[in-house]
Amino acid sequence: MDPFGELTGDHFRVPPSGFLALPGDVLPPAAIREFDPGAIPPELRTTAGDIVFVSAVDREAVKRFCADHGIPLRTRPDVWAALLEPYLDTEFSEQEQELTDALLRRAGLDGAAVQEIRDRVGSMVWQYNLVVWDWVHLGLADLFEAATSSWVPEELRVAEVDQADFYRWAVRIAGRADHPGT
Repeated sequence: MDPFGELTGDHFRVPPSGFLALPGDVLPPAAIREFDPGAIPPELRTTAGDIVFVSAVDREAVKRFCADHGIPLRTRPDVWAALLEPYLDTEFSEQEQELTDALLRRAGLDGAAVQEIRDRVGSMVWQYNLVVWDWVHLGLADLFEAATSSWVPEELRVAEVDQADFYRWAVRIAGRADHPGT
């Protein structure tokens, strides 16, 4: 469930999947709404509402591609990084936690909503991070990897039949930075 795109000339090639709203494996410039080069990993947002990740190694090439095709660059708060912060292999000060809570509130997520989301993904992400031992950042790409990784116990992974719905749910939450309350 890793929607990573690869720049190939005048378009992006994306892995075939059942959850991206693309007619095939090609993402032309006209289908790209914007690019967030500061995201980890960098993200293309499509006009259909999908998120396609690109390698950080390709960040500058993608920025040039976007400039050539009139695709705007946009940096947004990382809602999933804030939601997954408790599963990092690190400790946060009270002040850092208050900043995270404020970001989530600005995204329209109150304490109950945050807890509901963390209850849904927490065990899966915790098991994932026991292997990768990330102490800096866990985000949407990590969530998707955790959902399908063989090193996460099968009962915690997202079943293949449910992956499209899980993807849509997670992308909707990521989009709350743009549209709080949706």
